[in-house]
Amino acid sequence: MSPTFPLLPTPAPLFGEEPTSHGEQPMEREAVLTEEEESYLAGLSEDTEWGPFESLDVAGEWSESAPGTAGTEYLDGEWEDLTEPELFDDSLEFLEDTLAPPAEEWFDEASATDDDAERVVAALSRGRSVQEGELEVRRRPRLTRCLTAADVAETVRLYEQNDDAGASDSPDQHVDRASCIVMLNVGLGRLLSLRTVDHPARGHKRSMPHQPRTVRMGALTVESVDGALNQLVRKGLATGPLVLDFVDRRGKRAGTLAPVSLRSSVSDAVTRRAPDSGCWYGFGLSLLDATHSVLLLVDFSGSTRRIFWLDQFTRGLSREVTTSLDAEITSFTQRLWQTKLDTKKVRFSTTVRLWQLRKRVP
Repeated sequence: MSPTFPLLPTPAPLFGEEPTSHGEQPMEREAVLTEEEESYLAGLSEDTEWGPFESLDVAGEWSESAPGTAGTEYLDGEWEDLTEPELFDDSLEFLEDTLAPPAEEWFDEASATDDDAERVVAALSRGRSVQEGELEVRRRPRLTRCLTAADVAETVRLYEQNDDAGASDSPDQHVDRASCIVMLNVGLGRLLSLRTVDHPARGHKRSMPHQPRTVRMGALTVESVDGALNQLVRKGLATGPLVLDFVDRRGKRAGTLAPVSLRSSVSDAVTRRAPDSGCWYGFGLSLLDATHSVLLLVDFSGSTRRIFWLDQFTRGLSREVTTSLDAEITSFTQRLWQTKLDTKKVRFSTTVRLWQLRKRVP
């Protein structure tokens, strides 16, 4: 019988035993073992790896907690995992390491730097895993305002082709020269690598000598320049619009009154949004409340910025407006506003809107 050690404080009596007359707990009496109890104790494992633990009997005691019996806390399939031989092998190794006396080598290893732990900490400090980074790239594609010279060259070539096609139009009617919104979509489709669709260069009229040619343009609306560029905003391929107003002869916001001058400079707004050299930049411009659409390209590949105006009437980069952009916008808006008033008896809004273009990084 193993020795009994007193507990502090003395626990309450067990099994209804009463204290002695002196208030002391009665001494534990030596147990009298039966033959069956002695036989049971003799059958305990003497394995030094297990020590005083009872040998495991998976088919015996543990089977009472198997699935399908009362009181089970395991889900189907969990029981098989718990009774895999590998589980008990790992448990034996754990107990062996725990019960074995610590060796001198163990202390040396514990005091040494854990290279594996350092690598794990370093990996965690770097942030997300490569897989998480790849998923994030797919969810949020990288975008840049910096366009390449190759993108611009191909876009300029399409404007030159449009000018070549329009050369055969009669002086009083455009047929094969694309409308401003269609030509803008053609340019945007190539410049930003959009999905493209076939579309007539302009709406057909009965007075036309033939059907307008078909062009390949970005899959954007042709209802208005504002609608097309706002579609790009929703795709993350443009920011804006920046709204700029004209003032009338009183110096107040013109609205639908005759425009006199810009309240703030469009040229300055474009320049501020083209900050880094070594890049081309693109802007969508909406004039006279979406009556006309323009593609502005800024060449900052050298030491200075050069701004180019592209619409259905320009041949590539033939119209540079680096120092005259505000004057060009003002003159165009004044003429077109007056024309609309004379022909349609309608005062059009003079609002100018500007969007900056962005492209996905391959």
